[in-house]
Amino acid sequence: IAGASKPGRGWGYSGADERSRRSVYAFVKRTMMVPFLEVFDYSGTEGSIGSRAVTTVAPQALTLLNSDFVSRQAGQLAHELQTSQPAQDDTTLINALFRRTLARDAQPEEIGFGLEYLKRQTAEHEAVQHQLVFAPDVPASIEGGFLNRLPQEKFLIPPAAGWRAHSGKWGGGYEGIKNVVPGRGPFVLMTAVNQADFNVSGRIRFGKSVEHAGILLRATNKGAEDKGYEVYFDATTHELQLRRHDGDTQTLAKRKLRNSFGWRDVRVELTGGTLRVWLEGDEAPFLATTDEKPFEGTGHIGVRAWGGAVRTNELKLHLAKRTLLIDEINPAKSTTGKPIAQAQPGLAKRRALQDLCSVMFNISEFIYVD
Repeated sequence: IAGASKPGRGWGYSGADERSRRSVYAFVKRTMMVPFLEVFDYSGTEGSIGSRAVTTVAPQALTLLNSDFVSRQAGQLAHELQTSQPAQDDTTLINALFRRTLARDAQPEEIGFGLEYLKRQTAEHEAVQHQLVFAPDVPASIEGGFLNRLPQEKFLIPPAAGWRAHSGKWGGGYEGIKNVVPGRGPFVLMTAVNQADFNVSGRIRFGKSVEHAGILLRATNKGAEDKGYEVYFDATTHELQLRRHDGDTQTLAKRKLRNSFGWRDVRVELTGGTLRVWLEGDEAPFLATTDEKPFEGTGHIGVRAWGGAVRTNELKLHLAKRTLLIDEINPAKSTTGKPIAQAQPGLAKRRALQDLCSVMFNISEFIYVD
């Protein structure tokens, strides 16, 4: 009889092979409907009906513009368009998009709109090209069986290839419900960077719902949990803490820090057992500490986020003879301890094309097969 009191119970996880079918069956628990289907006139579960209602309301357009499902489909379509004829000009690309979605050629005014939209969106994406977004994607309480079935990347969405997600530390167990341990929730590690000492700088921004976030250094995973050091931003107590994780958590130093929802300049440095943090370009460290028994060996850089999305911009890894933008580090070409960066000149254009594909999914001419 449990509904929302046991979040996740009854659901399984469907892989890509199960989701790529003409007929999709969705589990329904009592009155807990699938939001996407509910917006599009899904029939009620309390009784039988002769026919489905048909509505056209604003939430449908908002869902199509912001849905993760639609975004993934738009991204896949954009990828197929660019790989099928990579050398084609924008006019040909837009016409191919109309053929794929509407089964007709684009009119001259539609070509003009598409060209202007691509130009405008490409400029918008170029301005945020080096941003990374770390967004948790699970509630604070999950039924234990469902938690164990979820892939690690479903706890915190990795921002790009080369980041490996982990569910973090969960406890409790009353009535089979697991709760995230405060401050030890989901995190991601960049596996292409593996070294002992770190010097990292950039800008960081927290969403208004963020409860805590962290920058992990010399970090490794012990199962689903993290081991290493963390520069920990606690938005609930308005503190900056320097932490050590090894099963349990030890706070090495802390200092009050007012919350800010704007961009904040940050530089962190870990050398041996000494961990220091600079804020807003100040010459003196805002907080520093030395661990008398530091972790030996190497580890990764990582990010933890809980409660809302954490964004970084132009996050840089400073090495002895060079500085790399972390978002440009190529995991396929990097070897352990020797990260290799590679510029992505077409990234903004690809993202703009994905946006245009999303727009095409929202026009009235696009046919949805019931």
